[in-house]
Amino acid sequence: MKARTTLLLLAVAAAAFFFIRLYDQNNLSTRDAEAQEAEVFAKFDRDKLTAIEIETGDENIELKKENGVWNLDVPVHDRADMGVVTRLLTSLETLSSKAKIEKASKDKIKEFGLNKPAIRVRFDGEDIPSKFSIGDDTAASGGRTFYARVADRDTVYVIEGDVKQQLSQTASDFRDRRLMTQRPADATRMVIHLKSGDLEVRNESDEWSLVKPYKARGDTQKIRDLIASLTNARIEDFATSGQAGEDDGLTEPAGSVDLYFDGTEEPETIKFGRSPAEKPDAVYVALSSRIGVFEVAQAVSAVLGQQPNDLRDRNLVRVNPDIVDRITITPAHGEPAQLARRGEEWVLRGAEDRPANGPEILRFIEMLRNYKVQDFVAETASDLQKYGLAQPEVQVSFSSYASQNTAESAAGENLITTVRLARPADAPVAYAHLEEEPFVLSVDPGLLEKIPTSSAQWRSPVVTDLDPAAFASIGLRRTGREPVNFTQKQDTWAGAGIDPVAIQSLANTLAKLRAVRWIGDTAPDQGLADPAFEVAFTIEEESRTLLIGNETPDRMHFAQFQGDTGVFLMSDPDFKTVLAAQPGETPAASAAPSPDREEE
Repeated sequence: MKARTTLLLLAVAAAAFFFIRLYDQNNLSTRDAEAQEAEVFAKFDRDKLTAIEIETGDENIELKKENGVWNLDVPVHDRADMGVVTRLLTSLETLSSKAKIEKASKDKIKEFGLNKPAIRVRFDGEDIPSKFSIGDDTAASGGRTFYARVADRDTVYVIEGDVKQQLSQTASDFRDRRLMTQRPADATRMVIHLKSGDLEVRNESDEWSLVKPYKARGDTQKIRDLIASLTNARIEDFATSGQAGEDDGLTEPAGSVDLYFDGTEEPETIKFGRSPAEKPDAVYVALSSRIGVFEVAQAVSAVLGQQPNDLRDRNLVRVNPDIVDRITITPAHGEPAQLARRGEEWVLRGAEDRPANGPEILRFIEMLRNYKVQDFVAETASDLQKYGLAQPEVQVSFSSYASQNTAESAAGENLITTVRLARPADAPVAYAHLEEEPFVLSVDPGLLEKIPTSSAQWRSPVVTDLDPAAFASIGLRRTGREPVNFTQKQDTWAGAGIDPVAIQSLANTLAKLRAVRWIGDTAPDQGLADPAFEVAFTIEEESRTLLIGNETPDRMHFAQFQGDTGVFLMSDPDFKTVLAAQPGETPAASAAPSPDREEE
């Protein structure tokens, strides 16, 4: 009994399931049928469409697809605006009716304006309707709805939407308003043809160079911007679909530009004519790859106003910091400063290599490579003596270094560039010359002051790096006072009048002394020939003496180690640590003013 009941219930459930499913399918089919009922085109696949012909009362337009790209073929062969064509195809694919009149009589078709439709459309393509026509607007619709039919069927559709407006566009509306389709990044060469001569630039290893009327480094960013102004130009109006007319100035153009792009041998040539009447902000142009004359913004013709120097690189040097391994700075008087990269660090080369100020060296490279010259003075360097460059005040050479032969360079030091700088007597500017270029350039005289020429100026700011616990003794000598000495044994300082905390603080300072900056070699005004302070210390059986000279206006002090020619600036806190170690002194005490400062 129970088994029969269970089987009965299962049968009822199965019947209910299939009934519900059949009911839903019927409902879904009904919704689909309603949607299909509203569709104007039962089949319309844009991918299978190959041509569209549009006839209006004003003109005939033919669009053809070639290799997946739409072109205007009639009334003029030209590139089509893909955006305009795509919007039209979308409107046709999704076209639906508000209502439809089945089996409309000939009189009704005439009444709806479909016997002589305002717009006729013909399609070519597989499984595509051959014809589509649009008649009159519906009564009292205010132009929002209209009558239409597909092919020569007797079904009339009432349609609303933008498709009528889109099909009513002129041939100019369907034309591509981009003057060119190439990307500016793909340009490899540009030749500007002027009546005065040609100006040519070329892209070499992603850097632009001037090659005519002479060879020089180009302003890469400016040339890129200039090319972009041409490739990104928009057509404001289509002047004519024929050849250049007598009134557009293109028979004898004001100038032209040849643009070469990667992967093509023939250039894209743009000819520039005159401005249209009553349109001074526009100019006529013709393009070698397109039929017709176009109006573009007058600003596009600014390319014809370029002079060779306008496109030249105004950076003093073009050097990649990543490949610079050697820098040699040679002053007119004195020994050269030689800097070398070792791994990630820099050293100052000499009889004994010293750590160099790496961050300052990198800033120096950036300063020179970003420095802009004032003017291009001479195209040839035949008379360097005239500009003081035969014996320059300073010369800076950048080199790379290869440990072994490579395809790009031989082993050893390879010169990248050398720049010479000089300022003749009474000259308002300084002059510069790069060894590998024939030009003479003018620069601000202040640039000479920004180039450290003394080896000492390139030293690392780390003056000492010692262990304070290893100090054996510290002696202090101050002008006008008795010298004092302190000794350290087993981490304990001893001496007359000692302040152990102050002496330990001094030991810590001397062990990790940092220069505010290095000044260079000894000079009389620094007060180091007869210093006011001497701090002598012994560490690991080595004795060193720190000399402290005059105070600067910004309360720093000239300092150097005895036997060393390099002078650095000692900070005021470090100097006060020296004062505090003097018996009877306090950290607030200050040194006597330097001879060159006025006493208050």
